[in-house]
Amino acid sequence: MGCYLDARTRALPRQLMASNATVESCLAAATAASLSYAGLQYGGECWGGSTMGEAPVSKAESECNMPCKANPAQICGGFWRNSIYSTSPTPTPTPTDTPTDPGCYTDDKTRALPRQLMASNATVESCVAAAAAASLSYAGVQYGGECWGGNTRGYKSVSSSECNMPCKANPAEICGGFWRNSIYPTMPTPTPTSTPTPTPTPTPTPPPPPPPGDARAFPGAEGGGALSLGGRGGRVIPVTTLADSGSGSLRACMTASGPRTCVFTVSGTINLKSYVTVGNPYLTVAGQTAPGGGIQVVSALASDAVTFWMSTHDTIIRHIRVRSGGTPFSYQPGSGSGLNGAYNNILDHVSLQYCGNDCISVSQPAGRYINNGVTLSWLLDAESIGSSTNRTGMILSSGDASLDAQVVDIDVHHSYLATHNHRFPKLGFGRMRLVNNIMFNSDYVWSQLEFAAQVDVIGNIYKEGSRSNGEHPIHMYPSGGKLSAYVANNVSSRYLTSSGAGDVAEWNALVRQTSAENGQDHGGGTIPSTSTYRRSSPHGTRTRGLNITPLALTGSGANLEALLLKDGPADGSGPVGASRRLDCEGNWVGCQDALDARIVNYCSGGGSPSSTHPNSSDLGRGIYTIPSLVSGSACAGLQTRGMPDAWVNYWKTQVSPAASDLTPTGKEVPAHLGWAAGYTNLDVYLSGMAPAL
Repeated sequence: MGCYLDARTRALPRQLMASNATVESCLAAATAASLSYAGLQYGGECWGGSTMGEAPVSKAESECNMPCKANPAQICGGFWRNSIYSTSPTPTPTPTDTPTDPGCYTDDKTRALPRQLMASNATVESCVAAAAAASLSYAGVQYGGECWGGNTRGYKSVSSSECNMPCKANPAEICGGFWRNSIYPTMPTPTPTSTPTPTPTPTPTPPPPPPPGDARAFPGAEGGGALSLGGRGGRVIPVTTLADSGSGSLRACMTASGPRTCVFTVSGTINLKSYVTVGNPYLTVAGQTAPGGGIQVVSALASDAVTFWMSTHDTIIRHIRVRSGGTPFSYQPGSGSGLNGAYNNILDHVSLQYCGNDCISVSQPAGRYINNGVTLSWLLDAESIGSSTNRTGMILSSGDASLDAQVVDIDVHHSYLATHNHRFPKLGFGRMRLVNNIMFNSDYVWSQLEFAAQVDVIGNIYKEGSRSNGEHPIHMYPSGGKLSAYVANNVSSRYLTSSGAGDVAEWNALVRQTSAENGQDHGGGTIPSTSTYRRSSPHGTRTRGLNITPLALTGSGANLEALLLKDGPADGSGPVGASRRLDCEGNWVGCQDALDARIVNYCSGGGSPSSTHPNSSDLGRGIYTIPSLVSGSACAGLQTRGMPDAWVNYWKTQVSPAASDLTPTGKEVPAHLGWAAGYTNLDVYLSGMAPAL
């Protein structure tokens, strides 16, 4: 019948064979179970169902491209793609009111054709085929590529001139218009006659990407993890205690299974006694829901220990503070099943201080699933402590060129890294982006590219503080892999004080080649060969996530300093770190604590850090004191559904028709606001009342 999209909710809900299925064996298993449809995916899984799902979405046959492991001459679907077969012939729909020519009909938010079959890039042929496969009488195309299906034609026939938008996938055809459907009767779906050429499967197999959709992790999310599903559509689990563990603890929520969102009815400090391993996917930690001064996590782990091991996929962590003696966050794939790949993760508006070896680690151990698609955004990453020279900001590398070359779309944007020895950050992976960050007060090495690093370095500020010793901002250390960088619109307080010099002049001013890891140029050094290492354009492809839109620096970058340290993004979520929270009506309100404020103030010229890094013995003394957070009362209703009663009651009167109640998984509010399909009511609250999208 064709190639169809699948999702974690499963279009065909019954798994009939876990592996090694062929077309024949899967059809036989579905027939024996009295199911109407059989679907194969991932090269050998077999699924069955009585329907093709609530709203089947047809995909191009080329997207079902994985040979069956048990019979490589056949195709067994793809990543989140089902090759679907009917266990009995599907009757051709016979419309009773079929127009001889396509008609143009009105549509509105209630949808004349209620089932969306393709979100974009439909043609007349592909839409009609998808509707026929779903046993629907009519197919409608609109907005230049959306495909909808149903058993009635539309609300009102209008002039064909109102359906005037060419199909994006075939401009020779017309695909409706704004709230106008070009409607066609369905016809039999042609049976594919060719089999795609088998493609070798890499070992270990990278985990499948999540089902595509219009909804971002949250409005405004960018970078490799921007399409993380997080806990969307799952349980709301309230964090009701500051205890290390047990019922109502943050640990209990983060280590639970199934899609889940952690909301907070308490504020203050969580003292962790041991690390937390997050091995189950689909998690959102919504620190912005905490009352009062918000939430901070404090750990007394050793300097090389990890506080949060993120060994899974589809996690969203926002608006918390972690003040740890170890590494607060390590994204590192586990071994075993595909669910243990650490991909599609986003860490946003998080404050990280008093780390040990490094504040953030993204790694790729040998023999495990590939760690693609991580966003590190709007972070305040500062003042690592310890008695060694390894008091650093970020390590984004496995330390092995062959492994690093396989990892792509690890992106750092709109973050503030301050007062570390080095690693602002250390970059080793195959396709990365470092966009619109402020690097402040390095001891001796700023951003170092090594192993297999292929990095876009765009619109960053490298600003010296009291400790900086004249190193050039970008070091390239050839260490076994192919290195390259696209460098544009960056500034340095020492070497390039104003933007606009041009890409080649900027390369010559900022980039140096070194002969050792963490090697220094001492203000001199060799300019790396432009023909060998310099790219003239940024990465043009992306496997995970969404592109980052950079802010163009003006002059010394004062506009970026204002954005990151004072204003924050347009959605109101605040400057870097856990600087804002949500009130009971869904408005962003300030909650920046004294520690974050002090570190931000240094970069703005309101003071200067001491001449040496704080040691472990300094913690708790003078300025190196972890603040006490203001307590507060939880919003009524938050504990039961993640959305306060005041917020729910307001929006019940605003949606049309008025709602008797709103659930966290419902979609009335995002539909009313015109948000992209896929967002839920809970998404709207967690993003502010009505943020700019």
